[in-house]
Amino acid sequence: MDKLSIRLSIEGNAESFILHDVTTVLTEIQHIIDRTYLVLNNRSRLVKQDRKQYQIQATRFSKGSFIADLDILVFLKDQLILPLIPIINAKSIVAYTEYAYKYLRLIYGMKKRGLEPTFHEVSFNTYVVEAGEESMIIDQETYHIAQGAREYYKRLTNTIEENGIESIKLSDENKCYVELGLKDRGFFDNVVKIEDKEISINVDIYKFDKDTNTGRLYVFPDQTIPGGSYSFETYDRIKMTTISSMRNRKVRIQAVCYYESNPFDEEHIMRLIVLDIKDVA
Repeated sequence: MDKLSIRLSIEGNAESFILHDVTTVLTEIQHIIDRTYLVLNNRSRLVKQDRKQYQIQATRFSKGSFIADLDILVFLKDQLILPLIPIINAKSIVAYTEYAYKYLRLIYGMKKRGLEPTFHEVSFNTYVVEAGEESMIIDQETYHIAQGAREYYKRLTNTIEENGIESIKLSDENKCYVELGLKDRGFFDNVVKIEDKEISINVDIYKFDKDTNTGRLYVFPDQTIPGGSYSFETYDRIKMTTISSMRNRKVRIQAVCYYESNPFDEEHIMRLIVLDIKDVA
């Protein structure tokens, strides 16, 4: 058995934490480390047998802040040592988790500044990522671990707030592997922007909630934006027009687009803001 202990610290100025937030942190930390294990094993999901070979055990809970020691246990048999194939043990799981976290911070920080990283292959499975004046060497495992863990970090940072959970750390006596604080709330959220230019398109409004002024519509092909189904929102002043337009299979709308993007996916339309329904096509 291979074992490595790291400490999970959930800290803040509050006298107590909301239980849901604490369990969310524990769940997302489990997912983040699981993701590292899966990528290193070239697997897409954990099965029952994996839990016999790899476990995270929480021990030695402390009073005050929520602090627990996490023992990462790996029960794999002797592994063949092959070139370019990572060794799977507790130390490598923690190391890759840390490195993927650093990579996420680098590229999300760039995205927030409106910059795009550049990649240069220096050898098989090894790349230099250049981000302005910063650079980092990664391999495919680091990239895929980061890609799969980003949503878990997003949910982690959404538990952080003043007078609640203000800090989340994974560390040991020598170093801090992951550290999130108040300044990181929303750090891993997608970048959202609105396109100022209005578009005029033919659509089929097939779902609408008059209480929230939101719904779904279908954009017919070969127009300004790709055809398909989109979420939309509108305003009270055209609420009744929106409702009555649902009697027609095709109407023409004036709208603007909300776009969202992140370092891993191409920019895409998040939703449409319907400004007016001009006429029935």
